[in-house]
Amino acid sequence: MAEDYVELIAELIETRGEARPVEIAERLGVKPPTVTKNISRLKAAGLVRREPYRAIFLTDAGQDL
Repeated sequence: MAEDYVELIAELIETRGEARPVEIAERLGVKPPTVTKNISRLKAAGLVRREPYRAIFLTDAGQDL
């Protein structure tokens, strides 16, 4: 799961300049609350950083993954 999310976030950042939860949900075919929960897990693992109501970005560890 983590790799799928990290790869998609990297792709969205590369093509659109940012990765928003709603775009991730649409691309993965899941509901936004599912994305929010999984992003929280990735943040706890140190793979992403996010400010409230803002886009999601990869940390160095996330980029390495």
